[in-house]
Amino acid sequence: MGPDVHRDQSVSVGVCVCVGVGVGVSVRVCVGASVRVSVHTALGSAGEVLACYDTAEAMRYTDPVGRDVRGRVDHVIGTLVNVLRLRR
Repeated sequence: MGPDVHRDQSVSVGVCVCVGVGVGVSVRVCVGASVRVSVHTALGSAGEVLACYDTAEAMRYTDPVGRDVRGRVDHVIGTLVNVLRLRR
């Protein structure tokens, strides 16, 4: 696997985060379980984004990802966790 595979995976899971959040927001009128599933999916995808960054860095396919980028992903993860807490 080369850098292109990791880049493509990062883009793919990044899109999954957005789709998961979008689906969760759009189905607010549906059963709460649907929203929780979508948010959990987005949360898993956000974690996968960080894993892709870590893997690409460890394999020296890319320079280290800056704190600002990691901070934004951490912020998304924190927001998703808060949404799940509110949905209990």
